[in-house]
This record gives sequence, C-alpha cells and structure tokens, in this order.
Amino acid sequence: MNIGCEACHGPGGKHVTSKNKSDIVIDESSEGCGYCHIRATQVGGKYNFPVGYVLGKPETLKYDPEPYTSNASFFPDKTTKRHREQYLDVKTSKHYTAGTTCVSCHSPHDAGTVTVYPVSGLSPEFADRSVAIFDGGKVTGYSAWSGSGLKMPKESLCKSCHGSVSEYHNHSYTDAAKKAAITCTDCHMPDVINVNSKLRGALTTHNFKSLSPENSIKYGADVMPNSCTYRCHQDKGADKTARANWALSAMGPAAATTTSAATTTAPATTTKAPAFELLFAVGALFIATFVRRR
Repeated sequence: MNIGCEACHGPGGKHVTSKNKSDIVIDESSEGCGYCHIRATQVGGKYNFPVGYVLGKPETLKYDPEPYTSNASFFPDKTTKRHREQYLDVKTSKHYTAGTTCVSCHSPHDAGTVTVYPVSGLSPEFADRSVAIFDGGKVTGYSAWSGSGLKMPKESLCKSCHGSVSEYHNHSYTDAAKKAAITCTDCHMPDVINVNSKLRGALTTHNFKSLSPENSIKYGADVMPNSCTYRCHQDKGADKTARANWALSAMGPAAATTTSAATTTAPATTTKAPAFELLFAVGALFIATFVRRR
C-alpha cells in the first residue's frame, strides 16, 4: 500500500475502537489534497514540501509556492509544466473560487492501481500509457496506471455542471473530433508534458483554461504550447509557429459563430418592448383616473 487511509483521514486508533464516524476526519477540501499535490516548500524553505497541515482545517496549509520565474516548472504564461502542479493551478481557477474541490471530480477511493511490469511483460493495453523505469541509464521495467480516478466519465463530469456550454460547443461536432473522442478536457486540461515519448496525459493543467495559440506566437511556439496544435492538428506542418498561426486564424469564424449564437438566443426572454411598457403605463393611468371619478 502506498497512500494509506491515515494520510487523508488522520490517526485512526480512536475510530477503530469506537467504530463511530465522528471519530475520523473527512477532509474534502482542496487543501486536504493540496498539501501533497503541490509544488511548494515549507515556509522558510527548510523542506521542499509543506509541513504542519492539520486534516480538516484548510487554513493550516502554509507554504512558499515555487515562483513563476522557475522555467523548469512553468511556461512563460505561468501555466505549469511539471508534476505536483495541481493545487497551485486549482487556486488560480474559477472552480476554486466557486467552491469546487478536488473530490468534486475525483474519487479518492477509486484512484486506480499502479502496477510495475518487467521489460518484456508490459500488458498491451498499457503500451501507450506506461512510464519507463530507468536504472543506470537502462530501462528496467515499466509502471502503468489503470483507472481514471474520476467519479464518472470525464465528458459527463464536465456536463454535470456545464451543460449549457455544450449547446454552443462546435468543435466536438466535426467528424475528425468525434473519431478522436475529443472532450472538454482536451482543450481545457491539455497534456503539456510527457514522461516519455509513448505516454500521453502524464501531466495536465488544472487551471481549466485553454492554452491559446496566440500565446504560442507571443512567447514562441517552441517554448509555449497550445491546446490546438501541441497534441492535435499536427498535420498542419512541422513548424510549430505556422501551426499556431493556422489555429489562430481557424478559431476566428468558430468564435464568431459561438458569440452570435449566445447573443441571439437569450435577450428576447429578458427584454420588454418599450411600446408595451408605454401602453401599460397609459392604461394604468386611465384606470386610476376612472376609479377616482367614480
């Protein structure tokens, strides 16, 4: 066993004796996950991880975050590109300010299983989802993770809160996107770093922002990826800058269509015609005058 019960629930001796739910900590805050899933040091820098967090008390998470100036951990636009990025990303997101926590999406009790395979014994189903294990410069085995760790399939998970967005989401309706099973997270949580050339999705952003091709052009496409052409649409040429420019131009009509659809369906139900309001006011005045005269 790697991460045990007490890592998330705290000391369990009292609970084992009483078998009472009130004698165990159930910490559903993002901080409860964040004190491990974070790129930060103890305040003062003695340890390269936070210490002193008390489960169930989010306010006790104190740390010095890794600075955005660290090129090893952040892209030029402050998007993370290194593991243990989740909590710092989440804190910058609208999900965090809206009260969404890690366990709103993730199932802490069904996170999947990591299995280590010998070099010649890797299961075919993990051929493109395994991480090479090195020893002395040589590959000695592979580790593979089964499961998604989510409470439901990711597309259903996003739509459980963002159902109204899918009405204006044009990209998923293209034949190529359907064939590739493109979902919300391919753009809003793109995989930005691979552990090795075979593995995709080793590290995904958790600020839920699409990486714009505009920033690839602004900061340099060789150092700043985007959600459109870093993993997808690579058929647009080998040059990353050219691909980013293509994506930026291709997004124009789609963005205009989305904006048009959104602005032409809502106002009619919330705006009253001035003529009706004037007629109503005149009618009310006439009735009031008639009542007084009687």
